[in-house]
Amino acid sequence: MSKSNGNDCAFGHASETGHCTGITKREWFAGQALPALATEYFKFNGACFEKDHLYANLSAHAYRMADAMLQARKP
Repeated sequence: MSKSNGNDCAFGHASETGHCTGITKREWFAGQALPALATEYFKFNGACFEKDHLYANLSAHAYRMADAMLQARKP
């Protein structure tokens, strides 16, 4: 298993300075978690669909789930 901190590239390549030119694994995992989180959230909070806090909450939860996925990958 990888000892990634989530900042290494999911796609693309690291530049000469070591920065990812694509998206990071953390970003990829958060993006994969977002549709499921949104589906469940809307089931219970559909009346909040147009509220600004909705997007901040979903994003924060997606990144927390991504962090958990990265942690689970560690040996």
